[in-house]
Amino acid sequence: MSEVAAKGCLFIISGPSGVGKSTLVQRLLKSDPSLTFSISCTTRPQRPRERDGVNYHFISNGQFQKMVREHQFLEYAEYNGNWYGTPLAPLQQWVAQGKKVILEIEVQGARQLQAQRETLPIPMCFIFILPPSKAQLKDRIQRRGTESAAKRESRLKIAEKELKEASWFDINIVNNTLEDAFAKLQRIIAQPGPA
Repeated sequence: MSEVAAKGCLFIISGPSGVGKSTLVQRLLKSDPSLTFSISCTTRPQRPRERDGVNYHFISNGQFQKMVREHQFLEYAEYNGNWYGTPLAPLQQWVAQGKKVILEIEVQGARQLQAQRETLPIPMCFIFILPPSKAQLKDRIQRRGTESAAKRESRLKIAEKELKEASWFDINIVNNTLEDAFAKLQRIIAQPGPA
């Protein structure tokens, strides 16, 4: 385990939209300043309370595609009409420094990393956040109010497919109450690292 800690590791946190991933990750980062958060790039429009370089790196579609061509992403995926990607260079640096890095990414991106798990020289732990029920997930997505009805409906359809992916993740956490889900996530991250 000491060898794993010395070269750092990735904790990939994923799950459907509206399940509470961002809330859990933000709380986790506040509770443990030694953790490093990998800020994804996205082509989606910035929401009112979001800050560029804090929540995401908001970039143009052209810039994103240029980064794809130049192999600057560890993983990338299209989700609900927008692109998301994990910048590779800072991640390599952090892992080399022995840091625990948190990635909050789409299920498609997590699947890409899982496919590379045996070839990438980085220890990884895949964590899937589940809703207590499909009905509660639908309610959470509809209450957001940050998107049109059509976009919310699209998110619900994608969420249905993503829930079927939970079985291949290393760990599943049901976000029934924020306190319980956070406590479980905190215990997992506190471990020395994935084997």
